[in-house]
Amino acid sequence: MSKKKSGVSILSAKGSGHTTFIGERRQFSFAARINKKGEVKGQAQTKNGATGSKRHIELNCLIPWSPKSALIGGIVSDSNDGAEIGRRVIFAVEDNGQGQNDAPDRLTGLFFLPRVPDLPDCSQPPFEPPFMEVCLLYTS
Repeated sequence: MSKKKSGVSILSAKGSGHTTFIGERRQFSFAARINKKGEVKGQAQTKNGATGSKRHIELNCLIPWSPKSALIGGIVSDSNDGAEIGRRVIFAVEDNGQGQNDAPDRLTGLFFLPRVPDLPDCSQPPFEPPFMEVCLLYTS
């Protein structure tokens, strides 16, 4: 996660990598940014190698959860499972640094939320994120 200052703080989070969950290899990438107007823009991609599921998510929510983690949310805009399109999802990421002695970065799975009009997708998370260790190829 990074913050830039030019009169207004801008928060961004991005990363990509893979993890194994219940014996299935899963790949992901995400990039989200809060612009000077306070709007969140971004996208995420996920792929499950065992099931073949793929989805694209338009991100519209990025909330710092702790000094090194964030909650990210959005709307599924494309999926090979048509029932997922339009669904709200959230996930959390934790960046533990890039050093050789740093703990592994962590990520939650995707959580599908009920459709609630006019509610930002991660403004009121319904849970404490259950993180799992991941192999992040790149984060910032």
